[in-house]
Amino acid sequence: MATTAEDARAALLLGLPTADLTHFKEVRESEGDEPRSGSDELKEQIAILVDRVDMLCVYQDKLEARLAGLETKSCKPTGTKTLARLKGLREILKQRGPTTFKEMERLLKVSPREMLRLTKKLDNRQYEIFRREGDIREKVIRLRSQIRN
Repeated sequence: MATTAEDARAALLLGLPTADLTHFKEVRESEGDEPRSGSDELKEQIAILVDRVDMLCVYQDKLEARLAGLETKSCKPTGTKTLARLKGLREILKQRGPTTFKEMERLLKVSPREMLRLTKKLDNRQYEIFRREGDIREKVIRLRSQIRN
């Protein structure tokens, strides 16, 4: 099987260098060789396919590891200003309930950029961010309800 544009595209999607696909190229007979039987060709094609499956399994494991790293990545704030702002945000939400981003920016006296940075540091188990039903351009932040036994 010759390397095709599809194989090159698959190599790019998997993050493989295209040189890794060269060992999958079709083995051609030289003029002096004896003709091969059909079963030899099938065995060779099966071996090539097994190699490809093994290679894809390795890359799938790598991709799953990268994805797991992205999912579990947590960012805990360490700066005193950030911690104070997050504490203020929590107090405002306790007093006022769900609040829009614009209103929260005004109350905390921060820029929209700083507000987004703060919301990325929030624990998603305690806070919920959603878009307002009437105006989808408006984001709202609220505390999640705590269920205690």
